[in-house]
Amino acid sequence: MIFKKAADAPIDSLVEAVRAKSPGPHSATCTLQPVTVEGAAPGSYGFEPTGAARAAWDAFASGDGEAAPVEPPCGAMGPQMAGDRSFRVVEGDPTTVVFIEHGSEIQIFDPATLRPAA
Repeated sequence: MIFKKAADAPIDSLVEAVRAKSPGPHSATCTLQPVTVEGAAPGSYGFEPTGAARAAWDAFASGDGEAAPVEPPCGAMGPQMAGDRSFRVVEGDPTTVVFIEHGSEIQIFDPATLRPAA
């Protein structure tokens, strides 16, 4: 999926548009946050829950079996039990942000290689 923003606008200017495209039980609490896991491509952002929704998701996703099951809080573009998702500004086109569904297998491309079409 492709999102458009003003060239000088931060990526969080898209939060309302992403919430509209990714309805979930707690999408209203979700924000675009830098991905900090090891191996993540620089400049990647995740649509992540905050507050109590974050705590509930983290407890469930930890897999320790103690937490009650919860539905993915941010809809299809947010965290899931399998696979990786991210948003990134296309290099060379600061007006275009892409949503990438990486899946859960070894990545076959480097998102940093995305470029605008000529």
